[in-house]
Amino acid sequence: MNFQINNKKILDNLKRNPKKIYLIQPKGNRSFKFRFYYGTDLNQRPIYRDVSLSELDYFNPPTNPFERQQNKETAKSAQILLDQVRTASREKTYPILKSARPLSAKENDFIKFYQDEIDSNTSYTTSTVKGHLSVIKHLKEFIGHFKTLQFDMINSQFIVDFYNYMVRDSINTKGKKNASDTAGKYHRRFYNYLAKASRIGMIDLPQENPVKYPPEKSKSSEYLTKEELQDLANTPEEDFTLRSTFLFSCFTGLAHQELKNLNYSNIHKRDNGDFEIHIVRQKTGEPNKIPLSAPALDILEKRKQLFGALPDNKVFKHFNYSSTQNDKLQYWVDRAGIPKKITYHCGRHTFSAHHYLAYRDIGVLRNLLGHKDLSTTQRYINRMLQNIDADVSKMPVINLDNL
Repeated sequence: MNFQINNKKILDNLKRNPKKIYLIQPKGNRSFKFRFYYGTDLNQRPIYRDVSLSELDYFNPPTNPFERQQNKETAKSAQILLDQVRTASREKTYPILKSARPLSAKENDFIKFYQDEIDSNTSYTTSTVKGHLSVIKHLKEFIGHFKTLQFDMINSQFIVDFYNYMVRDSINTKGKKNASDTAGKYHRRFYNYLAKASRIGMIDLPQENPVKYPPEKSKSSEYLTKEELQDLANTPEEDFTLRSTFLFSCFTGLAHQELKNLNYSNIHKRDNGDFEIHIVRQKTGEPNKIPLSAPALDILEKRKQLFGALPDNKVFKHFNYSSTQNDKLQYWVDRAGIPKKITYHCGRHTFSAHHYLAYRDIGVLRNLLGHKDLSTTQRYINRMLQNIDADVSKMPVINLDNL
């Protein structure tokens, strides 16, 4: 923990050539003190001057694990500073006082730095901004009654403690404990912005992130075959929005947030009479065009008949993605007799699988899915191919004795 000391009282006392310098532990206050001892007066009473080290916050008494850890770090810093002051006194040099300009109160606030960085990044999508705001919310809850999170409060132990808090104690907006993958993702975002602050000289970070994240759980790579899609479409489900949104995702590769935001004004007719979707992708912010197949057009037509189709109308009015929607989707899949764990994200996998098997063009598929990097599309394909291999292993077994 690096404290910039620029204390004129320390300098004044050093110039008086004290005989001894002591460190006084906090008692009934929140500051360490240096005691400069100059000997005794004519009555043998000690002559000394105390200088409060207000730069070093101390919690008396500490009320939580974070404050106890902070006190330990402060005590170490106070001892290091004492050694430096004693050296300066002995050698009659005062290098400790030649410090760089300390951060102003406005600058010395990591949360404000984080918020300003988010606000200034115009390329972030709404969902990305919401994710970063969730990190800030958890940071504020972790530091408790502190009004600011000063950069000099953040060290390796703080980074580890915040991760442990995220994994064990953090609660999401629904009042439930955050999943371990979510906690890790949020902590990575926190550390990435610490690294950014480090690059511009606002904080010294350890060479490596002190947190070793466990491997993320891989998302379900399941997809539906042509036969399974037909079985699902033939299985009654009273929630038409559930039926239409999931099947539309299977035929377009749209993510659930893109389904929710889709307007009829996003549907365009090509010169050849075919239709396509024009959207800005949710994650990358890149414009994208997605051709519409016959089943996708059928779904749009049925939606029009029920809800109308003004340009500003939402195509999937009343659709709100949630874990409850995934539960309802799985129940529908179960009733269709499909022995797979299916979520809304599997709609994109289904689209990917059928497009790749039909055209074998990963570059085109990358554009249709709106992936920024080809490696992301490749991971999709790799997971899908594992399932295809499993399907091939189920080929019929016949007797070849007479071959």
